[in-house]
Amino acid sequence: MSDYSYFGGIDLAKNHFSIHVVNSKNKVILHKSVTRSNLLTTIANMPPMRIGLEACGGAHYWARTLNKLGHDARIMAVKYVVPHRTKGKNDLNDAVAICQAVQHASTRFVPVKSPEQQAILSVHRMREHWVRERTALMNRIRALLSEFGLIIPVGRSSLMKQVPLMLEVAENELPHLARTVIADAYDHLEQLNQRIADTEQVFDSFAKVSDNVQRIMKVRGIWTSNRNRHFSLDWQWLTV
Repeated sequence: MSDYSYFGGIDLAKNHFSIHVVNSKNKVILHKSVTRSNLLTTIANMPPMRIGLEACGGAHYWARTLNKLGHDARIMAVKYVVPHRTKGKNDLNDAVAICQAVQHASTRFVPVKSPEQQAILSVHRMREHWVRERTALMNRIRALLSEFGLIIPVGRSSLMKQVPLMLEVAENELPHLARTVIADAYDHLEQLNQRIADTEQVFDSFAKVSDNVQRIMKVRGIWTSNRNRHFSLDWQWLTV
């Protein structure tokens, strides 16, 4: 049984937010859309309640902000909201479904993250982006060189060693324009390597102060000794 007499659901957006609030007897107290600038004023005038939010961009920020107003904001995955959507999909109907889901006993909630926890996840996401970009760039460099009969062995280290050598050899068939383009791509590749290395330093520092990471390090077979050890783990879980 909940300690709250009021329950709300907010469909988050960039500029307009839909709100649905009911009491413990399921009587509708509020059902409307408000602008971003009016959201907090509207919620601040409501009695303390449990408020449901769908997990999406900005959900953790809004959960923290609503909690500061004395409410109990809960974030949930969309899969818990869908079964409660009985009408056509629009923002207000979504707010109704979220409000119903936050009251349901089977709904599981996502822990609200602090700004610091979100920051480390931001670093992790950027690293993933740069790793994908690096892989695509290496494949592109290999493909360009292969057009001129120049083949590089498998592996990033081989590519990093061989490309400068190939660019320096005057006897191969690489035209000046191709050398310039590939040299620029190689410079960008080095920049990506440095950015990825910098994020690893951030994770090294984080691992030293994170209780969750320290516990994982004690489990045999999970935390390996290589430089990429942090990135096989689920940072979404580690920052809970």
